[in-house]
Amino acid sequence: MTNELGASYLSTNAPPSDAEAASIQMEINDLLARVSQMEEQIRWRRSVLSAVRRLPEEILGEIFVFLLPEVLDSRSRTDLITLCLVCKSWRNAAILCRRLWKGLSVCKSQLSFDGVMKWLGRSAALPKALEVLHEEGDDGIQLANTALSRLLIEGLLLEHLTLEWPDTDVFLDALEVSEVTKTSQPLRHLKSLTLDLTSLWDSQRINLEPIFLNLPSTIIRFQIHLPWYDADIFEHLDPFLDLPESFARNLRALTITTDWNVRHTFELLKYCSNLETLTLVSGHPPYPLDDGIGSIPLWLPRLQTLKVENAPFDLVANLTALTTPSLLNMGIQFAFYDDINSDAHDAIEYLHSFLTLKSNCAQTLQSLKLGRLAGVPTDKLVEIFQDLPSLRCLALCGLNTAEHSDLFHVLFHRRKNSDGEACKPILPRLEVLELIELDHDYDLYWLPRFINLGELQRLQDVNSQSHADHPFQRLTVSRRKPTISKNLEAYVRLRQHVRASVEVFDLD
Repeated sequence: MTNELGASYLSTNAPPSDAEAASIQMEINDLLARVSQMEEQIRWRRSVLSAVRRLPEEILGEIFVFLLPEVLDSRSRTDLITLCLVCKSWRNAAILCRRLWKGLSVCKSQLSFDGVMKWLGRSAALPKALEVLHEEGDDGIQLANTALSRLLIEGLLLEHLTLEWPDTDVFLDALEVSEVTKTSQPLRHLKSLTLDLTSLWDSQRINLEPIFLNLPSTIIRFQIHLPWYDADIFEHLDPFLDLPESFARNLRALTITTDWNVRHTFELLKYCSNLETLTLVSGHPPYPLDDGIGSIPLWLPRLQTLKVENAPFDLVANLTALTTPSLLNMGIQFAFYDDINSDAHDAIEYLHSFLTLKSNCAQTLQSLKLGRLAGVPTDKLVEIFQDLPSLRCLALCGLNTAEHSDLFHVLFHRRKNSDGEACKPILPRLEVLELIELDHDYDLYWLPRFINLGELQRLQDVNSQSHADHPFQRLTVSRRKPTISKNLEAYVRLRQHVRASVEVFDLD
């Protein structure tokens, strides 16, 4: 069809004949194809002008750093190699970003001197981290020990080293060489060391004292996972371990994982007067507490963070042996006690005594996390909270409906005395509240009132309330089952009216 014929139909309402209509449809199809081709060409040219193509390789490298952990295990290394295979510029960006190559985690069966040296060598002069892990059924351990020995004696500069179930002779040889000769770089510059010795007994007494005596004085962060308790061996230990005084006084951070009794654990702390962070983790049910543990007072004047995980009753009971006047952050996860009604009640009493009497930190503590609260009564929690006026962050894990349903009701009403007059509020500086693993039917009706977000029944008035004296900023709630009550739904609506951030998660 000619353009003149098509134009004639545009100026009239006359219908075209069948042949003319078919011809017009063919022209339409041709035009659509040409439009599609033009759009494809436009998209191609726009992709060429994409800002991603103009990102400097240094920026790409920084993005990769955020995508990957600092110490790369097998899966993370695969992810990094995949990024390198996308294109030449991505590969160049990854190679140029030295931080991507400074941390390596390998299993003993995969340990290779040349492989580790080549990988970590890409980080140039950056301090490096090496983790040598154990896996069930590791073969070729003797070959791995040979490679490990070379790495510790001849390898690259290491800032952090993790050894899981190591051959103590290999490690001791490397330590002794590092002390005798000044050419061994890796261990002479260590700042962080993790030793996992949990399965080193093998029905024999393992003498770790020479290792501790030879630990580099440069180490300021030390993690040790002690061998599991063995009754036959413990008969001959009194005490078993003793960190050298010169080494212990250099430590700023210490983590101890053990199922030994409190006396042996606290013996390791007696010279750690400069600690800033202390983490105590209990593995299995602890060895029975010895009488007289109270006679081992410990002065930790610089300690700012104390974490106790899976805390047995005897450990909580003896926290009062620690004097920590500078403590700012405290986290304690109680163990599952056999006698839940008595032990949990007594444990929280000892914790209260530690915070308010012995530690001298009640007026300055800023962060507190309590976990596994089954058996801990509401009134004991309230007593602790009312003695912590500077607390800014509070995390409670394991609140349950049966025991703690009235917690926020009590906290709210403690703001007034029996005559209805206002009194000193509980947790007046609270900014962040985390409620972790709540019962699915836990009633949060009183929670908004406690954190000064207004009355649930009067949502329309929330905007008119003054929040100048309300420091609260963030609430996080996670529930054990994907069920949200009406009260929580009403509270979530408050997010639209207040400054506080609210996050709600349902746990499977």
